[in-house]
Amino acid sequence: MRDLSREQLLAELRALKPEFERRGVTRMALFGSRARGDNRPDSDVDLIVDIPPAMSLVGLAGIWAIIEDRLGLESSIVPARRAERCST
Repeated sequence: MRDLSREQLLAELRALKPEFERRGVTRMALFGSRARGDNRPDSDVDLIVDIPPAMSLVGLAGIWAIIEDRLGLESSIVPARRAERCST
């Protein structure tokens, strides 16, 4: 498992932006311990993503796989529309 600084992590995610856009992601935000900078080396990467309503679970899993393959870190991805439902 790799350990990346917050800046390194954001740079890696920015490098993936064109691929995410091709897959329909319109926005992605880092949250959790890696966003705050109080992560441990084994902390996962928490991301919230805006995706098309019609995106399938398979499509979302494809985005997750790209992130884990590129970063070498476990990740959790939450679709923004689901997060909005949970916050109300």
